[in-house]
Amino acid sequence: MTASRRLYTQLAASAAEAASSGSRPLKIIGTVSAVGTALVLVSQWATGVQLDAFKKSMRADLKTELGAVRNDMNDVKTELGAMLNDIKTELGAMRNDMNDMKTELGAMRNDLKTALLGAMERAVTH
Repeated sequence: MTASRRLYTQLAASAAEAASSGSRPLKIIGTVSAVGTALVLVSQWATGVQLDAFKKSMRADLKTELGAVRNDMNDVKTELGAMLNDIKTELGAMRNDMNDMKTELGAMRNDLKTALLGAMERAVTH
């Protein structure tokens, strides 16, 4: 039974009770009691409505905030991915430079060997 239906039922019952008794003070007491009960029920109903609205509002706010956090996390993930790609590119370039240096050092070593062997041959033949 809804709150408004309960309120109507209680008001009707109180009014019927007050009308059936011939005593005026009982009518007043019954009416005041019914009105007091009605006010309590209306207050409880209004509080429930306010809490429900607050809950819906908070849920919407939380969904919005969580969406923003997810977007921020995705942005950070994208930035980290780009940084990782840059690092991989730099490491690849460094590897290439190192291989070039190895090649140059190997050529220099071979040239040095050739020069030393030539010098030794000339020294022996003279």
